[in-house]
Amino acid sequence: LPLLTAFQHPTIAQLARLLQQQTPRSSQSALVALQPHGSQPPLFCVHAIKGEVHQYYHLAGHLGPALPVYGVQSVGLESSGTLHTRVETMAAHYVTQILELQPAGPYRLCGYSFGGIVAFEMAQQLRQQGHRVELLALFDSYLPPREPLGDRLSRHTEHLSRLSAPQVPGYLWDKAVGNVQTLYRRVCSHSRRLFQTLQCRLYQALGQPLPLPLQSFYFEQQCYNALQHYTPRVYPGHITLFRQQAVTWFNQTVPDLGWRPLAGGGLSLDDIPGGHSAMLTEPYVQLLVQRLRHCLDTAPVAERDT
Repeated sequence: LPLLTAFQHPTIAQLARLLQQQTPRSSQSALVALQPHGSQPPLFCVHAIKGEVHQYYHLAGHLGPALPVYGVQSVGLESSGTLHTRVETMAAHYVTQILELQPAGPYRLCGYSFGGIVAFEMAQQLRQQGHRVELLALFDSYLPPREPLGDRLSRHTEHLSRLSAPQVPGYLWDKAVGNVQTLYRRVCSHSRRLFQTLQCRLYQALGQPLPLPLQSFYFEQQCYNALQHYTPRVYPGHITLFRQQAVTWFNQTVPDLGWRPLAGGGLSLDDIPGGHSAMLTEPYVQLLVQRLRHCLDTAPVAERDT
């Protein structure tokens, strides 16, 4: 049983009935009903880089019974599923399934981390097909920096010029230590990924299905590759970005996490306490839901203005 089953059927009796039904979820079905009741337009929550949607369980619970919430889960997690290797094709498949469930708009989309980028592309495709996207909310989702080396050096030089003479040695020392730590982490991470890649190729060469840990790793790598080949276009609508409040190097240097140049209809920023992985967990998710409710209440007005 998928991990999400434990959230959807939290008692032994419910799990037993589910097993007796013997109706497993289709590997090509992306939509998971986290909270299917209510008469409002549903909120679709796109999976992060691991492909699962169980991290939206608390979000759906706090949003209440009046708002349907569906998780958009990867179809490539199971060996029989078709693995999408591009953000555009991934988004197109999810849009097709959303339109089957909800043929007419308005549409409400959100995505956490990597899922925010997929939700962004889904919103693009929905608007291109003539549909109205009422809400596009990104949960600490950032675009990888594509800053040329020359621009990066110029930025560091400019920062150095603003420091007083006594501050320069400390700044350079901190940067050197940080670079060594970053290099060490990257070497360890690269070695681990290399070993896991070799394992995946061995199983594939033998014609054997991948064990669950390797399935997750393989899917993550495909998502990373898809992200590297994705070129986002300017989105004509409004984007709401919920950022982690914890300070990192990236959100210090790029406060909008790379989205402002792509937000043709404007960008709203909202800080949520906690780190990147804590935003959708208790107690931080309660504040996120409070802010998200406000966005849902005001989204139609904001969309008409754009």
